[in-house]
Amino acid sequence: MTTDIPSPQDMANEIERRRERQAEGEIAAWAVIDPGNGRAVGMTTYLKLDPANRRLEIGSTWLGRSAQGTAINPTAKLLLLERAFTGLDCIAVEFRTHWHNRQSRASIAKLGAKHDGATG
Repeated sequence: MTTDIPSPQDMANEIERRRERQAEGEIAAWAVIDPGNGRAVGMTTYLKLDPANRRLEIGSTWLGRSAQGTAINPTAKLLLLERAFTGLDCIAVEFRTHWHNRQSRASIAKLGAKHDGATG
């Protein structure tokens, strides 16, 4: 599973695609905003919404180069987790990233998340 990052020319189409999927109740998409300048620097999404079982997935996240390696992604993820667990009363949240995406896996691990089947 990988995230396709839209080109600048395709950005409007990607935003519209996510808005349509959100209107259908399939996802909840979020813009990631740099609080220092108020500019959008990426997107992230609640996927696989399962209110009956109080579960969801966080994924389809991408950030522009200027935001990578900053506090923006962990802050956004913590806000999404807080909303999921306190606002939506979830009992489980899953992060999904491609195994070869070491940067994403490292970011997720810094949040305290564990790989499925991992112990410790």
